[in-house]
Amino acid sequence: MPSDGNSRRRRRSVRGALGLALLVLLAGAPMLFRWTRGQQGLLLNGTRLRWMGAEYGVEFRPPQRAVDRLMARLPVRWQGALGWSPVFGSLGPFPQTNLCFWMDPHEAGATPLPTPLQYLLVDREGFEAPMMVDGPVGFYAVAGFGPPHYANMCATPWFPRRDQSVRLRVVQPRPDGYRHDVAEFVMPNPAKSTAPSWEPSPMPIEVSAGASRFILKQARVGVPDPKLWQDPTGDWEGRWAE
Repeated sequence: MPSDGNSRRRRRSVRGALGLALLVLLAGAPMLFRWTRGQQGLLLNGTRLRWMGAEYGVEFRPPQRAVDRLMARLPVRWQGALGWSPVFGSLGPFPQTNLCFWMDPHEAGATPLPTPLQYLLVDREGFEAPMMVDGPVGFYAVAGFGPPHYANMCATPWFPRRDQSVRLRVVQPRPDGYRHDVAEFVMPNPAKSTAPSWEPSPMPIEVSAGASRFILKQARVGVPDPKLWQDPTGDWEGRWAE
């Protein structure tokens, strides 16, 4: 009989702790449960793409809300009883430093994030360059209630260093061949530097290498209509010196 009494007391204590946890969570809603609505855009299928944050370094993990940090302190069995999906472990360390962007395409009842999306880095003059992804990229599980939810992440070591901020523009193709500007996310530059400006030489430019002589007589740069969709797997003809 004493064992039955201890079992009942344990069950009551577990129920009480779960109830207290729920009260704390509900008292903090909606602030605890929502990502900031500051920066977001609308995809063609109606899904909202929300900015979650960015990281700069060699190791990454999805951004966490207040409720994520609170739930992570609960025992695993309590998390399971509440239907909580914990966040996955960190990604990395990677051999080079990357700037990692996190975006949330979640919308109740929406279809999955469409492809292809294209990421463009924009400098202070407004010039766009396709983001060269040379780090972690893909969909990764983030913490939350219910079935696992996935956020989109892409990382690059190459971005403008002289600007005070970094601008990431997300675009997708429209059926008519033009592009749809989904969103432009702006963040403080985590690696601002004062690199010297490049000073061009007067044309023609002659360089010798052994017995060979190379002369650059002319260079041309074309800029196509920015409203047209540019295939992210193509060569972006006209965007580079020819």
